[in-house]
Amino acid sequence: MSDVEATLALCRLVSVRAPQAWQRFVRFSKKATVIDFIQGEDAFLLTEFYSNEAYHTPVVCVGIDPADANARLCLTLNSRTRTLLMASDDEILASLDEKPCPLRRVRVNAAPSLTPLYEVDELEFDLDQYEMETIACEVKADPSVCERLIRIYHSRAKPWPTSSYVEQRIYDGFYTREDEVLMQQFHEAGWHERADLVSRLKDDRLRLLGMRLLHDEVPHLLTQQQSQAVKAHFAQREQALEVGPLSCAQAVSETDDLIKRLAPADVERLIEYRSYLTKKIADEQ
Repeated sequence: MSDVEATLALCRLVSVRAPQAWQRFVRFSKKATVIDFIQGEDAFLLTEFYSNEAYHTPVVCVGIDPADANARLCLTLNSRTRTLLMASDDEILASLDEKPCPLRRVRVNAAPSLTPLYEVDELEFDLDQYEMETIACEVKADPSVCERLIRIYHSRAKPWPTSSYVEQRIYDGFYTREDEVLMQQFHEAGWHERADLVSRLKDDRLRLLGMRLLHDEVPHLLTQQQSQAVKAHFAQREQALEVGPLSCAQAVSETDDLIKRLAPADVERLIEYRSYLTKKIADEQ
C-alpha cells in the first residue's frame, strides 16, 4: 500500500507542476490514441528511458511489426538517415547492431512517451525540424523503403523453437474464448466436474496443467489414458537435459553441494530430501 500511495503522490506532483506533460501521459495511455498519433505525424519525438536516463530520438513510423500487432517500427531521423536508406541490405543489417539502433520498436499499448516535433524547443539535434520532417515525408511516401526496412529488421530474428515444457510455452498463443469459459468453470466446479472439464479443453497447455492438478489432488478421477499422459510428462521432466527443468540426478548433485556448504543444523531437511530423490531414482530403474 505504501508503494501505491507514493505513486499516487508522485502523479499528483507531476499533474500540478508539469500539467502539459501529465496531459500527454494521460493521452498516450490509450492505445488507439497512440496509433493515431504515430500514423498521423510525419515525424515525432520518441523518449525512452534506460537506467533512469531519458533518451530523445526524432523518428518516423515505417510500419507495423509483423511479429507483434501492438508494435510499430520507427526510423531514426538524423544526418545519417539518407545514407542508411541508400545502403545495401547487408550494411543496413550491420547498422541494426549499433547503439543506438536506427530502428526503434514502439509498443502502442505500453503508454510510450511521444511528443510532436513542433512542441520540442529545448532539445538540439543534428538536423532542424524542417529537414527531419522532409526526410520523414519521403520515407512515408515510399512503401517499398518501409517494407525493405521491416524485412531487414526481421531477417535477424531466429525462429523460436516450441518447448516441450508447458511453463515455457506461455507466449505460444492466446487461448480461445471457449477455453477461457471452461477455465472459469473449472475453478468454480468440484473435483468430479473438473475431471470432465479438462477433457473438453482444446488448448493442450491448459489440458496438461489441468490434468497435473487433478493428478496431485484426486488421481483416481483421471482416466487411464490421462494418468499415463501425466506420468509420462513427469518422467520426461526428470531426465537430465541441457535445457529444461532440474532432473532428479541434478537435484541430488545440488543437494549434496548445499549439504557441504551449510551448517549441520540447517541440513536435516536436505538430507531427508536427498533420501527421497535417491529412492525415486532407484524405483524408476
